[in-house]
Amino acid sequence: MEQAKRRRPFVAGLLSFLVPGLGQVYNGRLRKGFLFFLVGCVLDIVPSAWGWAADFRGFVLTILVLPTVFRIVAAAEAFWQARRVREIKLRSYDRWYVYVSAIVVALGLGFLGASVLGTGGLEFGRIPAASMLPTLEVGDYYMMDTGSYLNRQPGRGDIVVFEAPGARPKDFIKRVIGLPGERIEIKDKVVFINDTRLEEPYVIHLHEASFPAQAITRDNMGPAVIPEEHVFVMGDNRDYSHDSRFFGPVPWESIAGKALYIFWAKDRSRIGTRLD
Repeated sequence: MEQAKRRRPFVAGLLSFLVPGLGQVYNGRLRKGFLFFLVGCVLDIVPSAWGWAADFRGFVLTILVLPTVFRIVAAAEAFWQARRVREIKLRSYDRWYVYVSAIVVALGLGFLGASVLGTGGLEFGRIPAASMLPTLEVGDYYMMDTGSYLNRQPGRGDIVVFEAPGARPKDFIKRVIGLPGERIEIKDKVVFINDTRLEEPYVIHLHEASFPAQAITRDNMGPAVIPEEHVFVMGDNRDYSHDSRFFGPVPWESIAGKALYIFWAKDRSRIGTRLD
């Protein structure tokens, strides 16, 4: 004989906030619970798959705001439904450990998906050094698109994250200056591409002295031709950057992705600044 038992509104609301639809299942509304769960999955997957989070405002809206609002709506619906339902006949799954297991599995799958796939190919990064001043400051958090170069090569001006050969930390972030097949030369801190001066409004120089190439390749270098499927990268803080002037051009396969925008910064006015 099936046992009847009252539903607790707080429990129903909490279950649906943690896993949309679970509180409805707790209330005995299986179809409604499945519908809420399905909509929650769509809100988690579609914005990432369609690239809506590639823009800072899009990220905040589709990854942070909409799912949270939906969870609140699902929790409120489950809460008020539980208040209206006096008693329900308990099913075989109406055990506390079943609901706890469902929460653990759902959250585990969510974390696994985020770690394996990222947020639709998006990953966070933090700036550890001052080599990209003034564009990026120490402590800034940026969003990177790991799928930027699946179907195209890096472009001049792109800020890329890559693995530098024999360097620590492994993940460097620099700006693409030279492209495959181009002839690059540096004369007294000025970059020339194919004998044409490169205009670089983003660059700062904090050291007035200019050293000859025989002493250090920081201020004078080349000319040199960039190999195919490689890019020449440099930091915007030109006098204090360890980059391609020292370790050479970076192969495409070493590039993890393109930095899109500043996600968090001490100076709140810089949050959301695009890095292009």
